[in-house]
Amino acid sequence: ALQMYKKALQIQLATVGEQHPATAFTYNSIGGVLDNKGEFDQALQTFEKALKIRLAMLGEQHPSTAAAYNNIGLVYQKQGIYGKALEHYERALAVHGEQHPDTANTYNNMGVVYQTQGMYDKALEHYERALKIFLVVLGEQHPDTASTYNNMGVVYQTQGIYDKALEHYERALKIKLAIFGEQHPDTAMTKGNIGRALSKMPGRTAEGKALLQECVATMTAILGAGHPNIRYYQSQLAALEQ
Repeated sequence: ALQMYKKALQIQLATVGEQHPATAFTYNSIGGVLDNKGEFDQALQTFEKALKIRLAMLGEQHPSTAAAYNNIGLVYQKQGIYGKALEHYERALAVHGEQHPDTANTYNNMGVVYQTQGMYDKALEHYERALKIFLVVLGEQHPDTASTYNNMGVVYQTQGIYDKALEHYERALKIKLAIFGEQHPDTAMTKGNIGRALSKMPGRTAEGKALLQECVATMTAILGAGHPNIRYYQSQLAALEQ
């Protein structure tokens, strides 16, 4: 894919030139491939080229410009450069109105940054903003709504507020069961998260262990025994069995 995009870029530079939305789109596609390969510095350089063109051709208040800011923020987030990530997410937020899925996704991204830094109240604040928008524009029965419930559950779990964690995990599970069914990795992982929360609650360790076992068995059947997500839940289960 990378070579194909690079060939397309050469043609575009020769025909429509650097300052064209199509050229920016191809820079953005190249940046996405580099990001997925973990080549973050090169990805940033390429995303910055796309952003520069979009600012010149489309202006600050355009969805494609917001997408460029968000892409750059995601790369900085992966690099652990959280201040830069938040700076770019804030710029993306300024483009769309409050009631827009992209705004909710950006709030979610910001929540992850704050969560990673241990700023749990700020993380919950941003997840709650994302959830409020998702419920309005996408509804309860949507994977993004479920993911946000799950993210909030993880924060509450980390804070040791297990009843709130369980409440949010169970909401996520209800949605995932309706959308994906039982035999899906996302459903299994949410059951695993419920198991983690239950295992910390008085008198519910056996319930938690059973759900973690179910999570590992389902994910192993679907993804194969060596998948990294399975190893995480296996470690949680092993800790209960010691």
